[in-house]
Amino acid sequence: MVKFRIVWWFKHLGKGSQDSVQALLLNFKELCVESSKKSRHRIQDWIPPSGDNLKFNVDGSSRGKPGPAGIGGVLRDSYGKILCLFSFYVGIADSNSTEILAVRKAIELVTTNIDLRGKVISVVVILRLLFRG
Repeated sequence: MVKFRIVWWFKHLGKGSQDSVQALLLNFKELCVESSKKSRHRIQDWIPPSGDNLKFNVDGSSRGKPGPAGIGGVLRDSYGKILCLFSFYVGIADSNSTEILAVRKAIELVTTNIDLRGKVISVVVILRLLFRG
């Protein structure tokens, strides 16, 4: 499912737009390697929450100011077990708006889940630090 979503994202960005989804899935590794060579991102290690606490890492991004935008997030426990995951296209927006939308969606998901009541949950916004090397 993750690969399928990434392939559709690449098609939306114009990478391999002439190829079928099936062909892109077969060449998935090459597509990702080619894309990763263009910019270098500083990798952030995930730090687990303490004890029985939970951590919701969220991110929002846009291609342009404004441009096509999306949000995503993952809720994990202190063992790294994924409890909730979301990913949405949010239309045309700027990167600041997408960050706020991602936090809002995480809070919405937490407050509507009865199993999470009484839990301590940190919401962490993922920031990308780009550098040229």
